[in-house]
Amino acid sequence: MLNDKEKHLINSFEGNNNLKKWIKSIKESNNPFFLKESAETYNWDDGFELPSIIANHPYCDKGTALTLFWLAEGIVYHKGEIAKDEYNGDWVNFCEMIGDKLINETYKEGAVSFNPGLSRVSIYKYKKCGIPEAPYKPVEGVKNR
Repeated sequence: MLNDKEKHLINSFEGNNNLKKWIKSIKESNNPFFLKESAETYNWDDGFELPSIIANHPYCDKGTALTLFWLAEGIVYHKGEIAKDEYNGDWVNFCEMIGDKLINETYKEGAVSFNPGLSRVSIYKYKKCGIPEAPYKPVEGVKNR
């Protein structure tokens, strides 16, 4: 799970005040749980630099990527509810990137689990919209099996 240094960084998160330190720690990490915890702790109103670094990290597994997708509310974009405009370009670009990587199976199953907890009705609606199942199919972490 998380080492003491990672726990301290997560617990002492101060938004953009230590973003450079946070990014440096993420880039140096080989721990997918730290990547996931960072995504969950991060204030997404601060932009997509940190989430993009996590999404493109070599230790970002499928569970972490799904966490990013759902935290970004990527399903809203992929359902076609919101179009790209001058205000949401970074969000759209992130949703396209993470969604494409999930659909193209760029991410491999790893230690991190993720389950969006969807009803059968929601899954049916996503399929009806033509969204492949990769962004909403639960993933069980390999070490949890």
